[in-house]
Amino acid sequence: MRIKGLGEGLQKAHISAVRYLAEYLGRAPDAAVFEDLRAYQLHMMDTTVTPSTYNA
Repeated sequence: MRIKGLGEGLQKAHISAVRYLAEYLGRAPDAAVFEDLRAYQLHMMDTTVTPSTYNA
């Protein structure tokens, strides 16, 4: 992320987003399949997250 020039705040936001996904899945995010990601997107919509959180 540093190589791409992302600021510290944006880096932290992306790391938090991956951490929340891992907590939702109960396992490492790299093991997620399409259905897992779609279910997580729907979960986020149900919990009324902000658009910036959803986009991250």
